[in-house]
Amino acid sequence: MFGYVILENHLHLVAASPDLSATMQRFKSWTARRIINYLEETRARRMLELLALFKRAVTSRLIQEKPTRPISGETKASPAPPKGNLWPMTVWDDYSL
Repeated sequence: MFGYVILENHLHLVAASPDLSATMQRFKSWTARRIINYLEETRARRMLELLALFKRAVTSRLIQEKPTRPISGETKASPAPPKGNLWPMTVWDDYSL
């Protein structure tokens, strides 16, 4: 890992690894644990309560969502790539296609 910046809702990371996905997973897990330990040590009760609230919300949402994977061999065709402009979206566009 060459460097990183943690922001409130994402991180920027410059790294190289033969298995980058596993390295990222370990880094995020380690970092999250360190942040939670720090909050516990400094008795940041309100922040810990918010984290617990977010965790419950995400967990209940995941339980309520329907599976997104195709069932019993069904496949979903991918949309064709846009022609012309290679980056058709601007910062104002909705990225949830």
